[in-house]
Amino acid sequence: MRMLDCYGNSDMREQFVLGVPGMHCEYDENGKGYRLPIDMQHQENLFFHPDETLASIESTEESLGMIRSEDTAWAVDQSLDNLRRMADYGKAIAGDGIPNSIYSDYPDIQNRTLYAEYASKIITGEYPIEKFDEFVEKWYASGGEVVTERAREWYAKMK
Repeated sequence: MRMLDCYGNSDMREQFVLGVPGMHCEYDENGKGYRLPIDMQHQENLFFHPDETLASIESTEESLGMIRSEDTAWAVDQSLDNLRRMADYGKAIAGDGIPNSIYSDYPDIQNRTLYAEYASKIITGEYPIEKFDEFVEKWYASGGEVVTERAREWYAKMK
């Protein structure tokens, strides 16, 4: 969970992306961090590789900006350009996806609050796996049957 907190915390992202100073990264005289070349003989594995696992465009821009160098500039710039333009192509290929209207009047399902609570607590062991049945009951009580029916109707139309 600490790792996820670091990843989601913009104040900690630089350390998370660049790694351990002296092992994975160095800082120049202006305080700008940069990645050192990979040296498997002397470095511990870096947990997070922003060039391999990406999230939002904003966090990806920030993360890739930290590892951008003369050697990686073209690849970083191309990756960011691809990300910015991807949504246009995704919609053309995949359609608009399931409409938000199926969730109207059911904010706990739309914003995934109930799911996030139970999933994180089951994963961390705070809740036993048997609590999943309780989640399902609460999900249906929060409008799950209506949302499921709306989703099925939408899917049938799109088929």
